[in-house]
Formats: sequence, structure tokens, C-alpha cells
Amino acid sequence: MKRTSEDDEFVLEFSRQLNASYAYERQKKLSDEEFARSIGVSRTALQKYLDGKSMPSLRTVVLCYTRHKIAVPYSGTRMFTGSPRRKQKTTPEQLILPLAITALHSKPVGMKLDPKGLNAFELKITVQRTG
Repeated sequence: MKRTSEDDEFVLEFSRQLNASYAYERQKKLSDEEFARSIGVSRTALQKYLDGKSMPSLRTVVLCYTRHKIAVPYSGTRMFTGSPRRKQKTTPEQLILPLAITALHSKPVGMKLDPKGLNAFELKITVQRTG
């Protein structure tokens, strides 16, 4: 299928945004090969995209969006909204249980809280038995 004028506009804007991201990553000392790998293409294909000579595949467009925040509308239609979603870090839920200890006799009840790691503790309870 022959490229349309919409295709040409997309390729030029994609190239412009890709060049900006590429320049930014180069300042952070990312190599050409590493940048190409980050969008799932060879070094040669990367150069074609940077030069605006090649239409990227859907996979490449998605990888550019998720890894470099490159979002180019096609013929006025936005393909992505908002910022790219990254895997969200899950935080463990805290379970708080009420604990009441009642001694039915006069013997002492001992408790000791021992650290077992970062934000982890062990509760030791000692109850003396009678009879």
C-alpha cells in the first residue's frame, strides 16, 4: 500500500519526537544500540525512524510511548491518552488485629517485643501456670 499524506505527517512528527527523546537519552550516556533495543528495533531501523524515512510498526509506536513517552496522533486521532502506564508497585496491606490479654489469677503475664527485621517484630507472651 502506498504511503498517504497522513502517513507522511505521522512519520515526520514521530521522527521529530523520537529525535528529541534520543537526544535526551544520549545526554544520559545511553548508547545508540541501547536506545534501539529500548524500542525493539535494530540500529539501522532506528536511524531510518530518526531520519523520517520509515513508518514504524505498531509495536515500535507502543514501545516508544511506554518507554519514552512519545505519543503522535495519526490524522488528528490521538492513540494514547494520559501518561504511559507503568507497572504499579503494590504495597502490602497492613492488618491490625486487636489483642487483649487478661490474667484470671495473680500470676504475672510477661510480654516482650523483639525486632526481627525492618518493620517486622515478634511478640513473645509468657504466662505462668498454676497448679
